[in-house]
Amino acid sequence: MTNANEAIRLYFEGSEEPSIVDPKFELVVDLQEFFSHNDYIDITKLAKRTGMNTSLLRQYAKGIKFPSIEQVARIEKTLKEIGAELINTHLLNKPLETS
Repeated sequence: MTNANEAIRLYFEGSEEPSIVDPKFELVVDLQEFFSHNDYIDITKLAKRTGMNTSLLRQYAKGIKFPSIEQVARIEKTLKEIGAELINTHLLNKPLETS
């Protein structure tokens, strides 16, 4: 989102209009675009973790079928849980020593 912040800063630069300070952005995309952009996500594993049928999630990802609002909420909840786990993960440069 750095480019968007920079664009806003440049837009208001030299302007007498009040500037926006530290804007917050939220990315909103449909499932097809999400999976196209994040093609490294294993749909089979995501479906299992979400408790959904793999074939159905694959159809959502390809835009063949469209999920209900409830299905989107389930998928988004699982993705955010995974994101929280990743944020709280710290990597080491060598294996942990066990005693």
